[in-house]
Amino acid sequence: MNKVELLAPAGDIECFYAAINAGADAVYLAGKSFGARASATNFTTEELIECLDYAHVRGKKIYLTFNTLIKEREWSTIYDFILPLYEAGLDGIIIQDIGLIGYLKKAFPLLPLHASTQMTVTDAASALWLKERGIERIVPARELSLTEIEEIKKKSGLEIETFIHGALCYSYSGQCLYSSFLGGRSGNRGRCAGPCRLPYNIFDKNGNQVGKNIEYPLSLKDLCIVNHIDKLIKAGIDSFKIEGRMKSCEYVAGVTSIYRKYIDEFYETGNIAVSDDDMEVLKQLYLRSSVGSGYYFKHNGADMITAHDPSYNTQNDKAVTFVRENILNKKVVRPVDIEAYFAVGEIARLSMKADDICATVTGEKCEASLNAEATVAGVTKQLCKLGNTGFCANEVKINLSHGVFLPVGELNNLRRAAVEQLSNGILKSAHRKVDENAVDDCLCEYTKKETIFDNTPEGIYDISIRSEAQFKLALNYDVRRIYVPYDMICKKDADFLNDVNIQNKQIYIELPRIVRLRDNTYMQEAINYVIGSDLIAGVLVHNLEELYYLKESSFNKSIVCDSTLYGWNRASHRLLSEIGETIAPVELSMHELNDIDDKNLIIPAYGYVPLMVTANCIRKTLGKCTGSEYDFEFFLLDRYKKEPKVFVNCTHCYNEIFNPIPNSIHKMLEQYMNSGYRNYLISFTLEKPKQCKQVLDYYVEGITTNPPSEEYTVGHSKKGAI
Repeated sequence: MNKVELLAPAGDIECFYAAINAGADAVYLAGKSFGARASATNFTTEELIECLDYAHVRGKKIYLTFNTLIKEREWSTIYDFILPLYEAGLDGIIIQDIGLIGYLKKAFPLLPLHASTQMTVTDAASALWLKERGIERIVPARELSLTEIEEIKKKSGLEIETFIHGALCYSYSGQCLYSSFLGGRSGNRGRCAGPCRLPYNIFDKNGNQVGKNIEYPLSLKDLCIVNHIDKLIKAGIDSFKIEGRMKSCEYVAGVTSIYRKYIDEFYETGNIAVSDDDMEVLKQLYLRSSVGSGYYFKHNGADMITAHDPSYNTQNDKAVTFVRENILNKKVVRPVDIEAYFAVGEIARLSMKADDICATVTGEKCEASLNAEATVAGVTKQLCKLGNTGFCANEVKINLSHGVFLPVGELNNLRRAAVEQLSNGILKSAHRKVDENAVDDCLCEYTKKETIFDNTPEGIYDISIRSEAQFKLALNYDVRRIYVPYDMICKKDADFLNDVNIQNKQIYIELPRIVRLRDNTYMQEAINYVIGSDLIAGVLVHNLEELYYLKESSFNKSIVCDSTLYGWNRASHRLLSEIGETIAPVELSMHELNDIDDKNLIIPAYGYVPLMVTANCIRKTLGKCTGSEYDFEFFLLDRYKKEPKVFVNCTHCYNEIFNPIPNSIHKMLEQYMNSGYRNYLISFTLEKPKQCKQVLDYYVEGITTNPPSEEYTVGHSKKGAI
């Protein structure tokens, strides 16, 4: 059994050394750009190279967090940023943007690629889709059970990295736009403002306040899984990840050292027994007022949230003092085997070996002793004085002939030379060089513009619906296609699509926002339904799982990739365009979309934007789970008296929380048209037929007497998310 990797966070150089000294096998950190914790101090390129050298000498690894979505105008900076780190031996890069996969494989072919939890990997299907494209490690969604994680490991064969300690998001990571639409700071850009930690009142759909004793319904307890690491190790997880790049070096050192202790204890004894003192230290090192075991053993529930106090405990002085005195001052060293040969009249020789790297140095000829003969004990003592070199003596073998005189200075010189040669050998083995010709070809491919333009003179509209009433109303308008959730169809005794005259309209089936292990049969039924129906022209997909299911089913109808697949740049958009049509991301401005340079993008024109997709459930939190809901059951009341609406989907056991007011680009429609965009999407969710008619009259019929909605936002259409 390979020993599980302990992976610690570092938001600055002090935290990096704290993590290494506390026993981390690897550290994840970010440069000044592209990391999902933009508010952390983060690292300059020079600091990153310093950290790489320090870690590699000690047998440790470093992974770069590059886990944000990348705008097209930023693409040209990627190569120069990664190049010196790649050459210095960067051990892996954690990415969110699917456009990076092909680019990095070509530009930096020896760099291991890890899929961030921001990719929302919820099933083996997406893991396999990513594996086919070169991903070597998966950080699955934190909402998965241990059973689901085991299944991904078994089916994909990929390395699995999971979180074991720290803060948890309420939304599936990568599927949260709350901070983005609340204040422009996008979680997909590493700038989340944490709206899930704010207070909200809960009301049912009739306007009655419920759950009055719940002040913070979206704030999850922090994760602390130390009591269960034996179960996770037995499940085959490859890397245990500690959250906390925004936290102090005392937190990093204290948490890392305690998990190090119990991981080692399990491998030594086959058991763990976490002491009360260690649990107390963990709780006193910047955790929230309550902790839990996350989703490993439970799908959702009221006991998973901090209903009354989401604030952090202040770091206890006693715990901080303990960490500073007992952990921060430790120095982690790498064991080396030492072998030396000293004989009168022969060249002194010293070898040091770390794993499979060996350094051998020679000195002067050894002289005979006149009165101070060298001893094995004395020579051993001198050669083992490795101080701050990053090494410590393991097995020592001294071949010392009788009557040899060895000056202390000569032994010191040999030791220093061997350490320097061994260190250089270790670093050289990690260093790489790039193929400049391949890089030139790669850069050219990923920067060339391929303008695609639709000459259709007028706008073409697609409609997505969530009710029969919305569907029947849409049939009365000149629209190209209507997206119908398969959830609506599979819940009905009779297929309502067969009861209407769809005329010349295309009907597409919309697949779920989230697909997990429990949805395997559902997905097969949905795909078979589409394939077998002459009425259905294609599907709308939201995630990588669905793309893999379709590929494996030899699907031969049209595919539309939703904005949730994030074609933010030409590389990611090109990848999705090879699969089908794409809906433009809702966090990019019109000018940023122009940089992608595909006028066949489907532009979201109107609709309530889903801010969160959550495994936890408001109805379950209230203790009112029925397991049969598919409707807007609740709304939240925030501090600004806005009312985010909550859609409860029991078919797949998730909630969607929608922006309080709809996005609408009707005032900018002429600008979009003048820019060359002809395809638009109108998304209906909670609207009644009267409001749907008002929207369709405006956009499709061109009746501009009344706006689509009295209250609306243009979202990021003008400025784009930061």
